[in-house]
Amino acid sequence: MRVLNLIDDAAGPVNARELSSLFDALDAVEPADLVGDWSGGDFHDNENGQNGSAVVPERAVERAVHPCHAMLESYRWAGVVVESLENAMPVMTWTDEGKRVESEYWGRAQIRSIKFRDVVSACCIFDRWPIIFHFRRVSDNTLMGFTDAKDKAMRDAGEYYFWLRK
Repeated sequence: MRVLNLIDDAAGPVNARELSSLFDALDAVEPADLVGDWSGGDFHDNENGQNGSAVVPERAVERAVHPCHAMLESYRWAGVVVESLENAMPVMTWTDEGKRVESEYWGRAQIRSIKFRDVVSACCIFDRWPIIFHFRRVSDNTLMGFTDAKDKAMRDAGEYYFWLRK
């Protein structure tokens, strides 16, 4: 499956249109399936020697970094922890000592089903910020996510996709 190749093999550049098509072709996720401890990454990590692929805008000469990627990188994003449908930690971070901790700045979230792009699937709704992570199933232990943010700068930057793995 192409999404797994992009995550596991750093399969090379992929444009936002392809990520959108891949996301839309994936199956829905039940909210209860999100409960657990998830590591995470995005499709920009390849340039930093991590797993994943660089997102290449359709007509870009130089690749701009999406503000979500820059923000999560600055926080040293380490994935998501979902303790229950009412209690999720959407932004786990790495400390200087290598410990994985909850980001107090980003706060907590709840898990619900929402219809997005004609599919009812699980999402993570932030308590403190106008942000929703929409999820689709790649495999039993891998999800692809889309960040839906009300912030104008994030919307203007284009779509932002990421992945989670148990």
